[in-house]
Amino acid sequence: PTFSPITSISLHTCSLTAARCSSVRATIISCNLLLVSVNLLHNHSFETASRVSVFFITRTSPFNAFLLLQGLETLALRMERHCQNAHAVANYLESHAKVTKVNFAGLVSDPYHSLAQKYCNGNPASLLTFEIKGGFDAAVKFYDQLQLFKRLVNIGDAKSLACHPASTTHRQMTEAEQAQAGVTAGMMRLCVGIEHEEDILADLEQALAVA
Repeated sequence: PTFSPITSISLHTCSLTAARCSSVRATIISCNLLLVSVNLLHNHSFETASRVSVFFITRTSPFNAFLLLQGLETLALRMERHCQNAHAVANYLESHAKVTKVNFAGLVSDPYHSLAQKYCNGNPASLLTFEIKGGFDAAVKFYDQLQLFKRLVNIGDAKSLACHPASTTHRQMTEAEQAQAGVTAGMMRLCVGIEHEEDILADLEQALAVA
């Protein structure tokens, strides 16, 4: 058998959600190959071809590998909860008087909803952004008031995370640069965790009340 050139290469992160926490880093490299076999039957040669996928994982410590393997055992169940909670949060925010816009492809009103239906079965994970009335000051008040949500800029944790990009990840940019990057003064980014839905919504409600 001979291998043809690699037909495709893709990279996948197997950290963050897979490991249940944001402290593990690893990457899977997936290569698709075309395996061609030359066979001889009754003095006639013929070729058969089959696709083969080869996976490589970047070097990681034994303990991190252990955490990843443990996390993968419950990944499917946790993703169901992540998606369920994210839908509940998006629907709640969309109907809130202090919220002007919600970006979440799971909502029917979102311009990318059809793509979420096509590629994600209508469950585009747990990351979303929304706009708070009152701009920068209102967003900072909301951010500081959060209790259940952890104020962290990373994503993919089992616990719910919140980030105010204009004052954290994009604060070094000018307003024009932020606008070009899609960041506005009143935008909040949430990565919804697997806590109880009512606890998540209660935290958002009390924080919005003072925004």
